[in-house]
Amino acid sequence: MRIVFHFLSLIAVLTLVPAFYEAPAVPGANANVNANVAATSSTPDYAEVRSFLEARMHFTDVAYNELTRTILTEARRAGLEPSLIVSLIHVESSGNPRAISKVGAMGLMQLLPGTAEAMSAELGIAWEGPDSLYDPNFNVRLGVYYLGKLVTRFENLDTALAAYNWGPTHIARVIRKGSALPVRYSESVHRARVAMI
Repeated sequence: MRIVFHFLSLIAVLTLVPAFYEAPAVPGANANVNANVAATSSTPDYAEVRSFLEARMHFTDVAYNELTRTILTEARRAGLEPSLIVSLIHVESSGNPRAISKVGAMGLMQLLPGTAEAMSAELGIAWEGPDSLYDPNFNVRLGVYYLGKLVTRFENLDTALAAYNWGPTHIARVIRKGSALPVRYSESVHRARVAMI
């Protein structure tokens, strides 16, 4: 019943209210992700993301707001749809900020510590070790930045999603060989995205 209510609320918001949040123009080193966000609780993307988080996580209202704004800001900054980010979070960790995979990927967006450390350095954000990936906002900031880099590199969302899952080196090798790209992961993300709408 609660999910149906959230979807109906989302549909109402999506048809009546325009999105009017704006991300900072330049990824700021050591900047507070939320400092320049004009996202409000009346934007469609805000309602969609917040509904996703509430259905899967048990946070305080303040934590929901902060993570929602982080997702919106970072998605906008990377030129990606917020619904894509929450769908990827759903597929990667089912919304569990303490998730850890068999290969050591951690947090909401299941980042490997080595990858996360490299992204942290590129963004000019202090790296405080692998346990920092359990911070949902930090994890999302790095994960969305990484996905955005992959989209730029491969110039195709499905290829970028395959690279996110399999690693960019592996996917580049598959492309060079002319082999078929793995599609199961990107299809899972797209299915999760459709189910949200």
